[in-house]
Amino acid sequence: MTSVWTTRAAAAAAVLLALAAGCGPDGDPPAPTARVDRGTVSATVSASGSVAGVVSGGFQVVALFEESAAARVRPRQPVRVSFDAVPGLVRNGEVLAVAPSGVAVSGVTQYYATIVSPESDPRLRHGQTARVVVSAGAVENVLRVPRAAVVLRGGRSSVNVPGPVQVPFEPGLVGDEFVEVRSGLRDGQEVLAP
Repeated sequence: MTSVWTTRAAAAAAVLLALAAGCGPDGDPPAPTARVDRGTVSATVSASGSVAGVVSGGFQVVALFEESAAARVRPRQPVRVSFDAVPGLVRNGEVLAVAPSGVAVSGVTQYYATIVSPESDPRLRHGQTARVVVSAGAVENVLRVPRAAVVLRGGRSSVNVPGPVQVPFEPGLVGDEFVEVRSGLRDGQEVLAP
């Protein structure tokens, strides 16, 4: 027969082993964390399109952006263009124009944008599928937090810190991987990441 003391000792030993292995008292591994740091926040939007014209001095692509992405696309923004038919070929260009009115595609409003590039290639052909990535903004040397750690509730941004405690902050540019922190968090602060 096992005594109460033996059972309690075994339970205590299990908790100590879990803690030594980096787990919580319940045996679950600790939540992954990240840190608020300084760096670059960059945002891009992408769309598919097709080559509308090729000349010796460059090419033109017409791409279709969903309305949320189209709101971030403006003439003269830099663009990187890749092509399904020519793997590995990437060319630089810029947005020439964005259509002022949208078209409904499968019930979603989308907008055409024209992209031009002075960088041609003899393998490019009219009608080839192109993928465009527009640089929609960047800020350097700013306080930032990983985008995956940000919680949005009621139009407000916050992060969870160990405890767990939810800490609100004022966001700036929302990038592809990071969100700019304008106030509310400090450099080096630990945040929980999903």
